[in-house]
Amino acid sequence: MYFNTRGILMITTRQGVAAHRGGLDLTISLTADQADALGADAHRLVDYLDTVMVQIAAIRTHAEPVLPEARVIPAVPAQQVVSEVTAKDRPIFQGVQWDERVLQEVSALLSMLDGVRDATLRRHAGHHGSIRRAGYAMGVSKATAQSRRNALQAPSPAELWAAGAYGGVRHRKASMPAVMRPWSIAWPGYIPVDVFPPETRARCLVDGVEGSAEALQTPDGVAAAEWLRRSAAALVPFDLDDRGWPLNPAGRTGWTGRRLRHWGENAAANCIVRSNDGYVLMTRCDDLALWAFPGGMIEPGEDRVEAMRRVLREKTGVDVSGVDPKILHRGYREDARATDNAWACSVLSLFVVPRQVPVAAGGDTIEVGWFRVDTAEQLAAELDVRGGLYEAHRPWLQAAIDHLSPTA
Repeated sequence: MYFNTRGILMITTRQGVAAHRGGLDLTISLTADQADALGADAHRLVDYLDTVMVQIAAIRTHAEPVLPEARVIPAVPAQQVVSEVTAKDRPIFQGVQWDERVLQEVSALLSMLDGVRDATLRRHAGHHGSIRRAGYAMGVSKATAQSRRNALQAPSPAELWAAGAYGGVRHRKASMPAVMRPWSIAWPGYIPVDVFPPETRARCLVDGVEGSAEALQTPDGVAAAEWLRRSAAALVPFDLDDRGWPLNPAGRTGWTGRRLRHWGENAAANCIVRSNDGYVLMTRCDDLALWAFPGGMIEPGEDRVEAMRRVLREKTGVDVSGVDPKILHRGYREDARATDNAWACSVLSLFVVPRQVPVAAGGDTIEVGWFRVDTAEQLAAELDVRGGLYEAHRPWLQAAIDHLSPTA
């Protein structure tokens, strides 16, 4: 696949027995400006469309798709806009692995198309287009079309991708589009921003992270044996890139470097404390400014349960030393400090206490309080007027509610 001198995207496949996956020639006409605007995304979209067509043919013929045999992948000049060799031109096994690739690429394509639809609906509204005609075009009722247009309060990550807003992440509050987060999705132009520029890195790694932090300026200083140890101890498996740097298992963040204690996974503990009269303990920290469940990092060699109890004492003044916790979740934790190379994974525990006890904010906590909880929606609405609920913790709240439900 390549752009010719007239700005036309050419996709050519081999015929008959020499075909890799089919025997059709496909030409997509683009002006030179359109080709420039799409860049590497043109390659990605056509590659996904190729997958869809191959899988449809396989489903209809009840046969495995024709996949390439092992061969040498030719080098591609670095300055070439689009590679002539796609990921599917590399040998893979048929069956399960192929089906998983289809699911992955179709899901990515659907997210991209959602972004195109939303961006087009926003343009349609900007052109004073009729709601009724928009509904007719989308095959939905006028009411549904109106609802979709009204939902366009702020561009979603997928819509921002469609609008070309993600050549790179430019500021800390910019969110990574979901479609581009997986490492398996090719992004030739991806250049994450270093959280600490080289000229300030050494000082920031000493002053800008919590105590007990390793002083290594890059993951290059971590020995291979140490990566094996960290990988074995990790709550969530992770890979290393071709430099030997750890890759965030949740995908791209738009940032490289480290603002947490360690390269790779950082062990954390989060706690839900609920009283028997239906109240939960919530905190607001100076970095997040939203209401969330108490949490903190686990000290080296510290028992996880003891870490949870320590975190509660330090941040809320609540002592649960005589209460046995129920583990509700083990896994990745959303953290504003996460980068492509350093992230947090947490064990979430539920402590049920007889009654509400006095609280006192400590550490980085700026406010702490007990809140009545009947449903996640009710609590979120109550917190909206006091700063808001940290949305990443809403699933944890629901897990606690489900666990304590009489029908659970």
